[in-house]
Amino acid sequence: QEALSGFGLVSLKTVCQPIPSRDKARELLVNLLFKSFAYCNTLMPKAAAEEWADNFLAPVLPDTALFTGTAETATINKGVVFVLEDSVGCPWIGEEDYLYHV
Repeated sequence: QEALSGFGLVSLKTVCQPIPSRDKARELLVNLLFKSFAYCNTLMPKAAAEEWADNFLAPVLPDTALFTGTAETATINKGVVFVLEDSVGCPWIGEEDYLYHV
């Protein structure tokens, strides 16, 4: 929890939904990096999103716990968290839906 607080994810109770597998975590990351959730525009090429997700998840072993959820960082936000013995992985993507605020 200390590491997540350091990332600004202060609502830790909401960052606790287990991700059942590395494949599901990869799928989530690719979707977050590839398309905007607020406006559905392309954020990066899908191949680049897949490569980034693979590189990020490279240290994840089959028994590594993976989590997702939402936090009070933006209107629309999600990410993947894992904690290893000596490091924490936490890409968190947030978008503001400005039409939502109008």
